[in-house]
Amino acid sequence: MNKIVVLNLDKNFNTNGFSVTLHIGDEGLIPSSQKKGYLNPAPINIYHTWQSAYARLPIIRRLESPSVQIVNVSEPEECRDAVTTMTTEINRWLNAEEFRPLQEKLYSKLQPSQSIRFVIQTEYKILL
Repeated sequence: MNKIVVLNLDKNFNTNGFSVTLHIGDEGLIPSSQKKGYLNPAPINIYHTWQSAYARLPIIRRLESPSVQIVNVSEPEECRDAVTTMTTEINRWLNAEEFRPLQEKLYSKLQPSQSIRFVIQTEYKILL
């Protein structure tokens, strides 16, 4: 049966990090397993760098801008670099010692051969 994992990030984020609740269960059913844990402060500055790089990508439009207009745009390489950096930092963030009990819960309840849907729930506006 397909599995669903829901990681609920507490909306009361502070500079020290935030509480999280992990729910694991069969798809379409009430989660059969739950574990509370903690995450260190998120690498938000890395997220902002990634978001800025993508926001500056050129958008193809029907209307052309005047040739003398200076446009500040990202190069695809800048976006790739931002994704690489963000991926590395998110992996480091999720591999922190404080998150280890939740990782162990995931490993004990899930098998690599299973189809798993992973959902992150939060009311933390920067992540929406």
